[in-house]
Amino acid sequence: EGDDIVVRLHSAEIVRLRPSADLVLSSGGGWRTVSALDAINGSLAELLPDDQITVTPDSGEWIVTDSRSGDTVPFAEGLVIPTARAHPLRHAWTEGAVVVGVQAPPPPPVVADRQTAVPQDGLGFSLGGGLGGLAGAAGGGAGVGGAG
Repeated sequence: EGDDIVVRLHSAEIVRLRPSADLVLSSGGGWRTVSALDAINGSLAELLPDDQITVTPDSGEWIVTDSRSGDTVPFAEGLVIPTARAHPLRHAWTEGAVVVGVQAPPPPPVVADRQTAVPQDGLGFSLGGGLGGLAGAAGGGAGVGGAG
């Protein structure tokens, strides 16, 4: 596709290598199978023989490893690895621009039922009971789900 090298498994894209040397990984439609894992690793070995990036299963999750540096990141659909950079996994991101590499920001705080949390950016949210309804913390706001 264009100048990109695309590897597909059963018509689903699993690896894309861009001319910029950015590598994009996918499990092929969300199916994390042994076949997809083998095809991804075989493609990585073929496309990037000097880079030692592999994907391995670990307790039901997939982990991407750079064996030269020892860096690891969790596998995510659309994971972009800039292979032209030193320590590429430290600079990895997903297509949605969410940083997933070593320098990722901490996740938002876990909030107990019916309490309000205000993250550092000042935007708050409130969790309702049961399946809950999210609503704006400052009162009002659009709610989703049932009444809490």
